[in-house]
Amino acid sequence: MTVSFKALLSKILDVLLPVVALIAALQIVGFPFATLAIFGGAVGLGIGLGMQRTVSNFFAGFTLIADKSIKPGDVIEIDGAYGWVTQMNARYVSLRTRDGTAYLVPNDRFIEEGVVNWSHDDRVVRLHAPFGVAYSTKDLRGLAKKAEETALTIDRVLKTPAPRCNLMEFGDSSVNFDLRFWINDPANGTKNVTSDVMMAIWDLLHEMEIEIPFPQRDLHIKSAPESFSMAAEMRESALSKPREG
Repeated sequence: MTVSFKALLSKILDVLLPVVALIAALQIVGFPFATLAIFGGAVGLGIGLGMQRTVSNFFAGFTLIADKSIKPGDVIEIDGAYGWVTQMNARYVSLRTRDGTAYLVPNDRFIEEGVVNWSHDDRVVRLHAPFGVAYSTKDLRGLAKKAEETALTIDRVLKTPAPRCNLMEFGDSSVNFDLRFWINDPANGTKNVTSDVMMAIWDLLHEMEIEIPFPQRDLHIKSAPESFSMAAEMRESALSKPREG
């Protein structure tokens, strides 16, 4: 059985077996089910109105398992929380984050807002490491090739698909590249491997003596107003005049 089917079967049995056991016990003791039928409708209506969100989460849990949008072991990202699914309960999904904390997400949040599933079809995902260089850089093609080779020096970066360094734009103060590479273990984190790749690019640019530009502004004063010059002369004269007493 697949992981999704196991979770679905477990959820159904968690609900069905207690109900069957309760009905069987009531039959054994001779409980009058006719009385239960009279008041059951009113009680059910009251419970339904007071537990709309709980019932919504309950049925959303069945939907998530049935359509296989997420399953235990998947690496997902929702509301800025990144981790892997450890449990799918009747009311919520337990997400184990990289910080070691358990993030409990109500089931209906996945239905209403959606989720980023990093391992839905397979675990091979593409990451990005953008960087910029100065316009004085001459060999842009050689730099792109070196960047691709540098990405392969990181252990978690895959050789197939191969990294690709694209020139994205001629920016205001830099020529901007985007180094794209692939990994197959997103459960081990994506930010950390991106950091390793960008650190390697930093070392490469320094080895190649390529300038990393940053925004800056130069202020040029063409001429000072006449009133400003007279004020400055008067101030210098007052400072140079000896004091009396």
